[in-house]
Amino acid sequence: MLLGLFPACRADSAPAGIIVSKDIQYHKLPGESPRLLSLDIYSPRDATSLPVVMMVHGGGWRNGDKSNPGIGTVKPEYFCNAGFVYVTVNYRLSPAVEHPAHIEDVAAALRWLHDNVAEYGGDPDRISIMGHSAGAHLVALLGTDEARLQAEGLELLDIESVICLDGAGYDIPARMAGWPGRLMSNMLNNAFGNDGSKWQDASPTLHVHEGVDYPPFLILHTPRVDAPGQSMALGDALRASGSYACNEEAADKTHRTINHDIGSTGDWVTALIMDFLADGKVSD
Repeated sequence: MLLGLFPACRADSAPAGIIVSKDIQYHKLPGESPRLLSLDIYSPRDATSLPVVMMVHGGGWRNGDKSNPGIGTVKPEYFCNAGFVYVTVNYRLSPAVEHPAHIEDVAAALRWLHDNVAEYGGDPDRISIMGHSAGAHLVALLGTDEARLQAEGLELLDIESVICLDGAGYDIPARMAGWPGRLMSNMLNNAFGNDGSKWQDASPTLHVHEGVDYPPFLILHTPRVDAPGQSMALGDALRASGSYACNEEAADKTHRTINHDIGSTGDWVTALIMDFLADGKVSD
């Protein structure tokens, strides 16, 4: 069943050959903006049972939107032409809310897709999740937090794979202990509280336990402060659990371009992502 205070708008205008279903409300909460609890779906015309990529935007858990450049511009056409249904997701933002509101919203969006994406040509059993920056943190948390998934009637096996683009907040206690700087400290406090009581629960790395079968992860980072260490620690924890995780450094990218360039001709990160999406691992 479709939720919403307003109907989805199905438009054939652009990109060519793609059906765009805008502002679908995946969840309803009293007093909350419908837009913050909505998603957009881009489907190739005549799509049937195609794999799905759900994209979660960044912005420090306080900014960003599902239609921002780098999220809802080049990527939809690229992924649809490659045979995917592509979905962009909004969620509530800090400081109006703090953890666990962001991850609860992203989990609710996944639940809605699992129940409804077949109507848009997607396969509910092949949903991969991808995020940039704060969105990388959220998809990593969704791919490791069994309790959050169970609250939506989902399990880890309902996620085909996870792609993290230059996150640096996978272990919040470690990040806060490492002299994050005033700007980052304020950002993390706004998103996760300032007393430390929610930091462990908000940390994907700290949710990983030995013997649990997590979805495969592709974790990419640039050389920016703390991104390499946080990314490698998440990958190490996943590998120690017996799950698949591939870490790759994008030394030639910035925090912006590692996301913005996806779908561009000749982009090696795009090729790596497509390789990973094909088999749930990166070719040797």
